Amino acid sequence: MTDVEQAPLLESQQPARAWPLSWRWAGVAATALMVLAATVALVQLHACGLFTQPADSVLQLSQQLDDHDLKPIGIAPCNLSETAQTECPQNCGDVAGYHCEAPGWVFCINAECASQPVIDPESSKPVVLCKCWQPNNTISSLLPSATNSGASCVLNAGEGGKKMCEKIKAGELWSTYGPNGTLLEPLESAVCAPHTPWAWCWGAPCHREEKGGEIICRCPYMTSTNEADQPVSLAGKSECAGNPCDRGLHNSMPAGSSPNQQTACYNSPSSSTTTTRSGL
Repeated sequence: MTDVEQAPLLESQQPARAWPLSWRWAGVAATALMVLAATVALVQLHACGLFTQPADSVLQLSQQLDDHDLKPIGIAPCNLSETAQTECPQNCGDVAGYHCEAPGWVFCINAECASQPVIDPESSKPVVLCKCWQPNNTISSLLPSATNSGASCVLNAGEGGKKMCEKIKAGELWSTYGPNGTLLEPLESAVCAPHTPWAWCWGAPCHREEKGGEIICRCPYMTSTNEADQPVSLAGKSECAGNPCDRGLHNSMPAGSSPNQQTACYNSPSSSTTTTRSGL
């Protein structure tokens, strides 16, 4: 700026502007419509049993319902027993697991999940709310390792391994995995294109709804950063119709890491396989 140039006025020095009355009423009306839309959305989520956390204010509620800016959390799998690595990157991707014998574990393998993520009020990270259940035929399950592993790591919700196993024995609800656990719906799977978003329920914290008794788990909203096809688990044949990869969100694991192999009912044109290793 030269010596003869005049510096622009600071905002505090600008003369006050009186907006036209019609503009101010338009702003009030727009705010009222936003509040109404947020309230209607809350009622819908309550009706589906997928929103139970009380909102401290309409602003907080609107922030939770607005998913437009939510991005999935990136992750790549790591299993030291299958690679020459000496340690896994610190991104919660260790999928080796810990065997636990405890009744009351929660199963989400092909859970019905919300179609959009929301902000988790405890971790401030994007999560997908999924309806899960407790198998009654076995107490054996595989849960995330003590550290750097699973949904509990992503959400900073506590350790996996022995500590999580003890919490389950004490009555807390945590989503794990058991190959022999009973299902609510027949397990179906789809193979989606690399980087397709998914919900990670393995190690996710859960709670039981006071009304109806449904178990809801907060599963981190994820995407696999490797180039492997992304499998997802589907809740029955009805979810095989059309393109399940573009419809809703489904439970899975980091691409290439899940132990359950079966023929997929849908293969994305962008995928390269005809079988899927369905999610935990």
